[in-house]
Amino acid sequence: MTHETSLAIQALRYEAADDSQLSRFVVSRAATNSVLGILLHWYLYTEFQDPAFGRRAAKVHEAFQAAAAAAGHVRRA
Repeated sequence: MTHETSLAIQALRYEAADDSQLSRFVVSRAATNSVLGILLHWYLYTEFQDPAFGRRAAKVHEAFQAAAAAAGHVRRA
């Protein structure tokens, strides 16, 4: 994984909308790349309790889980 990829994930915090082009891009890549998927999962998971970013982190995480399940990479409970 590149430094740029890590920065893109961290930049989600500063997007203007939950369903931004950046979030859709990161989610689509993470859904098919296990290394990126694990990084995205844990980054978002650790931010759930953040008052400013928690709601967005949860929404992006939900989109990631759905995309990964649709790609056949995870089982949804």
